[in-house]
Amino acid sequence: AEQARVTAIEDNERKAKIEELRKNSPNIGERFFLVTEGSECDEQNSTAVLRGSLFGGAKVGDEVFLYRNDGKVLPTKITAIEALSGGIYEPINEARSRSVVITIEVDYKKTGFTSENGAPKYSVLTNVKPPVADDKGRAPIENPALLGLSLKHTVLKSDKDFTRAFLQNLVNGRFIVPAHTSDETGPDGKKKLQIMMLMDKDHQERKMFPLFTDVRTLALWKDLLKQEKKPSIVALRFPEVVNFVMKDKF
Repeated sequence: AEQARVTAIEDNERKAKIEELRKNSPNIGERFFLVTEGSECDEQNSTAVLRGSLFGGAKVGDEVFLYRNDGKVLPTKITAIEALSGGIYEPINEARSRSVVITIEVDYKKTGFTSENGAPKYSVLTNVKPPVADDKGRAPIENPALLGLSLKHTVLKSDKDFTRAFLQNLVNGRFIVPAHTSDETGPDGKKKLQIMMLMDKDHQERKMFPLFTDVRTLALWKDLLKQEKKPSIVALRFPEVVNFVMKDKF
């Protein structure tokens, strides 16, 4: 009975931790992503027209962010949406999960962008806000550009420019990783981490290193948090992940 009580307390603590992460995230509503596969920039009218496949729902007037493939983030607004209908693109007020043409505002003078580089190919348009640190220096873990690009990875992975953009965001990413605390201690006196490895269902001999782009993706793996030995949640940058893999710390 005492063990059951302790287990229940631990479960509640972990649920509270995930809920805290969720509440601290600036992106708790519905999210959408558009990977820019083509664009036309108009400096005179301060607009950029983006073409691509929309994942999720977007509407005219939405406050959005263009995560450019050079690492810069442009806050902007959707001013028009067109979707394919009967072989032609027609204006609509909102769209969901389809091929679209979206027009956004771009202040070329303020940003220094030009008609040639206003909206580079494989930039990601989304309503997911960039992570901002609080007064304690803590920032929610979000990887919006990487998450958006991952939605087109299967289709575009053979494209060198797409792969370059994908890998650049992966290498610069900060991720949520489930881990156990080891009984061993390191040179600094702190207990070592043991990363939880996942098994490939199709290839049982393979192990997968779990990297979660944000707390939402972690929440989808509910069974991972229901194991007998419950994991802790740690934040790792990609070079730290590579360090774990290379040194076989898991």
